[in-house]
Amino acid sequence: MNAVTTIAGPSMARFEQERELVGTLLRMGDIAACKTARAIVGPEHFSDATMARLFHLVCTASETGLAGYPLTQAVIMDLRPDENVLAEVKLTPASLVAHCVAWSGPAAWLANMARLVRFDWLNARLDLAAELGDLVAVQEIGAEMEGLRRAHMTLNTDVE
Repeated sequence: MNAVTTIAGPSMARFEQERELVGTLLRMGDIAACKTARAIVGPEHFSDATMARLFHLVCTASETGLAGYPLTQAVIMDLRPDENVLAEVKLTPASLVAHCVAWSGPAAWLANMARLVRFDWLNARLDLAAELGDLVAVQEIGAEMEGLRRAHMTLNTDVE
């Protein structure tokens, strides 16, 4: 029997959204993109530890003034000693970065990608709150999700 485990269903969809966001940030490689994303989402909102780590590294490197190729190289160098992340994905740092960039999305969708990552995180919290019968939390989370949905449906006029 084959021992390979694959991600399927909602977990795979969340992973793909997170990978697309991180890949887009890497491809754009500038501080403005990271500021836009960080205003909506943080590493704690990611379901995949590898994508959360990459998100953190990209935004931290961009805040030091790195952009473009130097930013990508800094992220690769910061990933090298991170054996736990690399062992999980079974890729070299450069391959992991290239993989994310290959699955990046359009720059104009960056804020919406970040909203989707946060929305999915909220959805998981909503499920837990409903399971626990915490109606106050259900209402608060639902209101935040509605705000994200409305923002997602609004055209971004500040992006060319």
